Amino acid sequence: MTKMHKVRITLMSAGLLTGVLGCVGEQGITTALQSAAVTLGPGVASPFNAIIAVGDTLTVTLHAKTITGTPVTSFDSVVYFTLFAGDTQYVNVSRTGLVTGLRPTNPSNPIGIWMIGFKGNAVTSDIAFVQVTQTVLSGAQLSIQPVPPDSAQWPVGLFKELSPLVWDPVSGNTVSGVALRLEFGPGDSSSVTCFSEGINDIPANVAPNVVMKNGCMFRPASDFNGFNAFYGLKPDTIWIYANVRAYGVPLRDSLRFVITNPSTNYVTFLPSMLAAAGGAYPLDVALVPGGVVTFNNSFDPSFATSIDVTFDHPEAATASPDNPDGPSGNVHGLTSYMSDSRQFLTAGTYGYTYTITDGTAPFKGVTGRGTITVQ
Repeated sequence: MTKMHKVRITLMSAGLLTGVLGCVGEQGITTALQSAAVTLGPGVASPFNAIIAVGDTLTVTLHAKTITGTPVTSFDSVVYFTLFAGDTQYVNVSRTGLVTGLRPTNPSNPIGIWMIGFKGNAVTSDIAFVQVTQTVLSGAQLSIQPVPPDSAQWPVGLFKELSPLVWDPVSGNTVSGVALRLEFGPGDSSSVTCFSEGINDIPANVAPNVVMKNGCMFRPASDFNGFNAFYGLKPDTIWIYANVRAYGVPLRDSLRFVITNPSTNYVTFLPSMLAAAGGAYPLDVALVPGGVVTFNNSFDPSFATSIDVTFDHPEAATASPDNPDGPSGNVHGLTSYMSDSRQFLTAGTYGYTYTITDGTAPFKGVTGRGTITVQ
């Protein structure tokens, strides 16, 4: 699993950021009413990812369009900086975005070059990630294709990491620890949570969305900073794109990827679920054909609950493969801290009714409906 890149702004960087933003005055960072034709949309770094050798240089730039889609040809100013004081041992970043490689970066830990652009009353930003190697790898190529026994298929809700390869097919030499910010097809971004990066402890007069990047679905309270990686949110067939400027040469590869339903899922009965209409423990779950659902009674034993689960089609709920001689069909008498599993072999939608048949008030007699989708 790739090392998660957690950003925590240092006191030095916090002071730097406050200072550079303060230089442009309140007008440059305060929201003002203006037309969409002059309001900046999200910033886009160029390049997203780069690999340079010690002593080499690279210019990073910030691009943006207005809300109406007109390209922004110039900013009033752009600030370039790294977050950590220690980053300066690996790269030097000039006031114009010229990056110079000073020493090799640690594998899987490229340096983030922040760019914040100001134009009128609007602000936008993005990050370019730069890896530094000791020497140039000539003839480099890029691949994100799965290597057996891996495959281009993964279940919903699980962290998936790709293994980008930058290598010279003639010599067989490779770049160690390639870490890329992935991109996704325009219609596919709603199906995944991918790389997001933000600055903590930002000045009070800077809106958080200015210094927060998330190109895919945003999940509240999520902090996902994984390179080469994503979470699938729903079954879908998506396109994944990787781009890196390696030693001055743009490299690109793409991968058609299938996000499937999981092979195991859980229905958990507990008081907060009943009161909050599901929350983190939904009554509706999904599986692949042959998947297993485990029903859990997580009520405290002091409530003395017993729960029955009655399926609309009990014949579809077969015994768990872990216990082929065990019970099938409806679930009866599930007491506190007990669980029971059923396997669903055939695609379809299977409704069920749960009933708390015994227990203390107000739980005894509570009933509800759920659905198991197999596809």
